Amino acid sequence: MTIRLAWMLPAIIASLLAQRCAAEEINDLLLALPVLPKPQAHAIPAPAEIKQLATGVSIVPGERVVLGGTVIIDQGPADGLEVFACLQNGKTHESVLRLSAEGGQMVKAAFIASFGLSDGVGSPEDSGLPARGTPMRVTMRWADPDKPTSWWAVDASSLVRDRVNDKAYPALPFIYTGSRFMTVEETAPNGSAIKRQRFMLDSTKSVVDIYDEGDALLASPFPGAGYDKHFEANSAVCPPVGTAVQLDFQRLDLPLSLVESADGELHRTGEGTPVLSDAELVALLAGTYGVDAKCEVRAIGIVVGGATERAKDVAVRLRLLRRAVEAKAWVVPVFIPSAAR
Repeated sequence: MTIRLAWMLPAIIASLLAQRCAAEEINDLLLALPVLPKPQAHAIPAPAEIKQLATGVSIVPGERVVLGGTVIIDQGPADGLEVFACLQNGKTHESVLRLSAEGGQMVKAAFIASFGLSDGVGSPEDSGLPARGTPMRVTMRWADPDKPTSWWAVDASSLVRDRVNDKAYPALPFIYTGSRFMTVEETAPNGSAIKRQRFMLDSTKSVVDIYDEGDALLASPFPGAGYDKHFEANSAVCPPVGTAVQLDFQRLDLPLSLVESADGELHRTGEGTPVLSDAELVALLAGTYGVDAKCEVRAIGIVVGGATERAKDVAVRLRLLRRAVEAKAWVVPVFIPSAAR
C-alpha cells in the first residue's frame, strides 16, 4: 500500500497544483471582465397566494416552486459565505437565508412535482469541477416594510458579492442537481454495523449553494466556487436580518447554448456541426453578452453528454472566460446534461 501511495503522490500533487492554477486564472479573468451596472432590487406587486404542500413549500405545477424563509446574514461573514439558503439546522453561520421547510425530501418532491426534473451531478469540495444540471432562475422577494401592498425582488445571485473583484454578481442561474441518496454505514443500538439509505440533503441541509458542495439541491453557478472565503452578502441590496422572504424558482431558457463534444470542442448545435473557433466564440459572446446586451441572465449553457470527462468542462470554462474577456462580454458558462434538455 505504501509503495502504491508513493507512486500516486506525484500525480496527486500535479492535480492539486493544476486546480490551484486554474482557480487563480479564474480570479484574474473575473477581474478582467467588463464592469456592469450594480444590481438593484426592483419593485413588484404583492405576489398571489399559491398552493402550499408543506410548511414553507409551495408550488404552481409546471411553473414555479416557492420556498419561504428568513434573512439571517445581510453582511459578511468574515470567513466567507458557503450557502445561500439552508434548511432549519443547516450552515446558519454562513448562509444568507434559513428556510422554513422542515425536510429535504419534501423540498425535492416539490421540484419534481412542479418541473419533473432529473438529477444532475454536483461539484465535490475542492474538485474544481463545474456542476452539471438544470439551470433555474432563483428570485428573492420580500414585502416593502413601508408599503404593505408593495414588494421588492432581486436575483439571488446578485445578493452575493465577490471580494476578489469587489463587485456583486449579475443575474445568474443556480444549477439543480437534486442531491442524492447514499448508502451509509451506521452503528445499531446493539453495536453492530448496519447500512442505511440516506437522502444527503437531509444531512447537508444546503438547498442553494454558493460554495461547491456535492450534495446541495442547487449548485453554485459562480466560477471559482471551490474557495468560499471570497464570497459575502451584498449588503447594498440585501434586506436586514429578520426579514421574511420568498425564494421563487423557475426553469430558465438561457440566451445562448452550445454543445460540448466528447473531445471538449464546442459546436453550435451538435457534434456533427463544425467546431467553433476562438474567433467565432468571441463574436458570439460579444453579440449576446456584451455590456449593452439586453440579456436577462449572464450565463451561456454548455450541453454535455454523460460520457464526456468532467475535466473537459474545466478546460471549456477557462476557454470561454478567456474569450469573454476578449469579447468584452460579461458571461460565465453553466453545464447542462444532454439528458436534461
